[in-house]
Amino acid sequence: MAGRSVVVLKLSPRVKNVIAFAQNVATSISGNPHFPSPTPSLATFQADVAALNTAETAVLSRSKGAVETRNAKLAVVRTDLDNLRTYVQSVAAVAAPSDA
Repeated sequence: MAGRSVVVLKLSPRVKNVIAFAQNVATSISGNPHFPSPTPSLATFQADVAALNTAETAVLSRSKGAVETRNAKLAVVRTDLDNLRTYVQSVAAVAAPSDA
């Protein structure tokens, strides 16, 4: 029996690391023929990551109310990453073993 690929997210508790990971995911999916129609769309995901990055910058500058905004943006990016994980898993499940 052939091995099965399993997609796992092990996100850092540090927001800057989540941002870096998300940016890497976006770069990896962008233009990849194995992932033609990710959910959420790549444009939406990149916009959500950019919004989180902006919100994190506001937190670091100690802007009032910035933590709550950043946490809301972080929740959106975590949901996006979980949806992308599901999408990649579904693609891997039907891919030829040489493509998985």
